[in-house]
Amino acid sequence: MDLARQLVHAREVGLKTGMVLQKRLENARETYSGRVQQAVGNPDASPTEPMAEMDPMSGYAYAIDSMQLCHPVLGHAKATGQQFCRKHHAGPQAGPVFWLRDRLG
Repeated sequence: MDLARQLVHAREVGLKTGMVLQKRLENARETYSGRVQQAVGNPDASPTEPMAEMDPMSGYAYAIDSMQLCHPVLGHAKATGQQFCRKHHAGPQAGPVFWLRDRLG
């Protein structure tokens, strides 16, 4: 293929891909709208109606809470990994790796 044919082919593929994506998005929007109408029980409901009372700050608060809850878990994973590396470098005489298993019994 010469350069002109490659450009024409790339343009055609791009157009076809865009048309398929547009049809899929339209189908997904219609399906979502139908599901919202069924869930709300109102055939005239728009997809944004159930979310009309949501506060944007509640999403921010949820993100902050999830980060704060994730912090201790990641700290424990980091400590366990560091302990594993220290014991691995010390050799097989170092004993068990996981301190929680040792403490529980």
